[in-house]
Amino acid sequence: MNRGIPYKQGAYASDPYDDHTYRTDCSGLVSMIWHADTSYTTTYSLPSVSSTISKSDLQPGDALYTQDGHVVLFEKWVDKAAGKFSYIHEANTNDDMMRGQDYLIGGTDGRIAGHVASGHVALRYDKVVNG
Repeated sequence: MNRGIPYKQGAYASDPYDDHTYRTDCSGLVSMIWHADTSYTTTYSLPSVSSTISKSDLQPGDALYTQDGHVVLFEKWVDKAAGKFSYIHEANTNDDMMRGQDYLIGGTDGRIAGHVASGHVALRYDKVVNG
């Protein structure tokens, strides 16, 4: 968050270790956090390197993605019983990387980060090591 990487689908930024470069969009952010071998695209590639999990099983570093091409990184539960959580995402050129909070069922507008909440799928990267 402190690096101030601006959103731009056609641009790339190196990870903190300078050993990979990732797109500076929502899927590139998740790829960087997962320290993936490449910068995956949301709709096609992220699901191929992750497993679908129950939304109630979300843990820091998991992702919520939609078929319409947006993904957010699950940061933490704010109130798990109420389904309220915090997330990080690259939204658009006006907002860049930012944090948000919402409910799994969406806020008053039924959306998470501007996308229909019911369309979100919870993912866990296949290379996650528990503990």
